[in-house]
Amino acid sequence: MSTPDLAIEQELAGKRVGLLLAAGRGTRFDPTGRASKLLADLRGLPVAVHAARALRRAGLPVLAVVRPGACELAQRLAQEGCEVTHCPLADRGMGESLAHGARMAAQHGAAALVVALADMPFLDPAIIERVARRVGPADPVVAAGYAGQRGHPVAFDRSMFGALSGLGGDRGAGQLFAHWPPLVLETEDPAVLRDIDRPADLGDQRDADA
Repeated sequence: MSTPDLAIEQELAGKRVGLLLAAGRGTRFDPTGRASKLLADLRGLPVAVHAARALRRAGLPVLAVVRPGACELAQRLAQEGCEVTHCPLADRGMGESLAHGARMAAQHGAAALVVALADMPFLDPAIIERVARRVGPADPVVAAGYAGQRGHPVAFDRSMFGALSGLGGDRGAGQLFAHWPPLVLETEDPAVLRDIDRPADLGDQRDADA
């Protein structure tokens, strides 16, 4: 095992790990692909940095999945203490990024994954921590919810890593929920449903959070 791999294993082994999915193109944010929504400024920091910090403040080591060539994003996330991995098949969709992260987590002995999206910068670390504490063999899939809707983060026990590793394409873990219905922990925070989809959402979120 190489020294970098050993360092990652020491960071992840036996722990509940935040998996930050940061490999999307965000074409609805900028159809030209020139502007990255994950690097867009929100209160002086990139959107993805807010998402990473929420996971870190919940006490989780963070494995961040980015697309090949996303050098600036990878650097910013590494500066936040994330272990960064590039998903070579990211263009095929979120399922590929999730599968890539699950394989990495399994390889390095993680106990569970707490999956968050890098374009959801307003998650409360207390909610993330609550979801992370609840997941385990008895409740292998746990999600935060609001007003009867399932949101993020979604946590998976290690027993789910094989199923997650088999995902692909543009569908995320939702395709597994028919067989493994998540335990939804209801919250009073609509941020578990909010993402940054278009540039106007940056302003909307500031207003909503004011």
